[in-house]
Amino acid sequence: MPWQLEQDQITNTKMIYTTKGLDFIVKLKVQPFVGAHDPLGTDLFTFKIKDGKITLEKYEHLESFPIRPHFKKYYPNLKPSY
Repeated sequence: MPWQLEQDQITNTKMIYTTKGLDFIVKLKVQPFVGAHDPLGTDLFTFKIKDGKITLEKYEHLESFPIRPHFKKYYPNLKPSY
């Protein structure tokens, strides 16, 4: 499913001191959308940056928005919000 992100916002950053250097935790809040910027909901991603590598530690779906009827035809895997 093609999608894009908008309303992206870093909500929290944390620096962790370790014996090998510094690690970071970064939380990113986004609104994925389809079509002409029709948002599908709000998601929160938690990433860990360690030794120059970025890993996704946690994904949270915070909120769903109603899906416009014409998108259901083109994106049948989208789950509706009730």
